[in-house]
Amino acid sequence: MEHWPLAAGGRRCKGCRHRIALLAGTPFHRARVPAPAVLEAAWLMTEPNSVANASSLTRNAAINRENAWTVMHKFREVMHRDMCSVQLRGIVEVDEVFVGGKPRKRGTAQRGRGTAKYSVVVLAERRKGERVIVRRVRNIRATTLLAVVRSHVAPGATIRIDANPSYGGLAAMGYRHTSYNMSALPLPAHRYLLVVHAVSSNAKRWLTQALHRTPSGKHLDYYLAEFAFRCNRRTARQRGLSFYRLLEATLQ
Repeated sequence: MEHWPLAAGGRRCKGCRHRIALLAGTPFHRARVPAPAVLEAAWLMTEPNSVANASSLTRNAAINRENAWTVMHKFREVMHRDMCSVQLRGIVEVDEVFVGGKPRKRGTAQRGRGTAKYSVVVLAERRKGERVIVRRVRNIRATTLLAVVRSHVAPGATIRIDANPSYGGLAAMGYRHTSYNMSALPLPAHRYLLVVHAVSSNAKRWLTQALHRTPSGKHLDYYLAEFAFRCNRRTARQRGLSFYRLLEATLQ
């Protein structure tokens, strides 16, 4: 710890004139922030039941807001890479949700698909300690949705979906699946696809708390990845385990 303030996050080895950077080989190499600020950002972003933002890091680590946002966004990129490597197994619920956006026509009160929103696919395991995947997609056509399922669901899994015809190719891909025609069922949709609807609702609420608005498309992927990283590790017995996993993923 006593060496970190030296040379903006590095130290010099004895008998050598070259500086050993503590952040070398990580996404924070050459970042103009001290190593303690990087660790503080990781600690804030793994705190359960809270929303970490650049303002919090600015106060705690004594760095400016721009550098704070940059450090946190680099961690979000690590979380996105970690999420893309997850393979879901067992029973997996899949659904689409629309985030942000405004009505396509002025003066209208359109909702859902009638608005220019971002399309997001949510995949969630239905078991204790379930893992989730939350990904933005260009559209909800069959080729796009089936590609997401192939990337994140292990072969042989059972997939539960609504009656969206875009998932018609699941059987040919080797997946067992159950579809629910929500309009013909007596109970609300969330009673049949319980986990994925809960995750979708929590993701929307978390984005509102974190940003008070929907981020732009180029950043939305990384905020959704942060939500998924937190959600997948919410059952950790100790907070330090999530902190350790984030640092471990950063060094890979």
